[in-house]
Amino acid sequence: KEAFEKSINTVYGKVGVEVGGNDLVDQAKKFGFNKDIGFDLDVKKSTLKQASEMDDLEVAWTAVGQASTLATPFQMAMIAAGVANDGELMKPFMVEKVRDYQGKTVQKHRPQVMASVIDTLNAKTIKNIMKDVVENGTGQAAKIENISVAGKTGTAEIKGKSPHAWFIAFAPLEDPEIAVSVIVENGGTGGAKAAPIARKLIETALK
Repeated sequence: KEAFEKSINTVYGKVGVEVGGNDLVDQAKKFGFNKDIGFDLDVKKSTLKQASEMDDLEVAWTAVGQASTLATPFQMAMIAAGVANDGELMKPFMVEKVRDYQGKTVQKHRPQVMASVIDTLNAKTIKNIMKDVVENGTGQAAKIENISVAGKTGTAEIKGKSPHAWFIAFAPLEDPEIAVSVIVENGGTGGAKAAPIARKLIETALK
């Protein structure tokens, strides 16, 4: 819990090695890595190496989102939404409904579950820890008065350049309505640069 709140990479590197490369990659695939999402627009795949291609050191770095791991903001928003939705990853779509000139709905998108990625109990645990990230940890810049925000900061290191700043979040915790993913390329830390942007997005959507 403390490692998640404070974004302590060494803990998650160790956990990744203990879990093992095979299980780590399998879980990432459940969340959509190494797969075509099947979205209305062309979206690049988020990828990571196969377990057979990694030694323990690379498994550790992969577990904290470094090494050869590549993730799109779209993918990370889906992951935040999957946790918010009690472990069910939904198929994304752009248009909720189509109306004719009289305002009558002629076509409506029906929600579709892509995969059950984690069980409800684990999803609840992660949601509460993500709330603590915003309340007490590295994501405090995403706090919104009277709205319980759950989030996670990230800092993706780039050789020879400033790191990319990441933040994913959803809100309200009790009955989520929105999930967001923010990346500020070469922006520094997620808590300082990306979290405030996420806060503004959530405020605009919910207020």
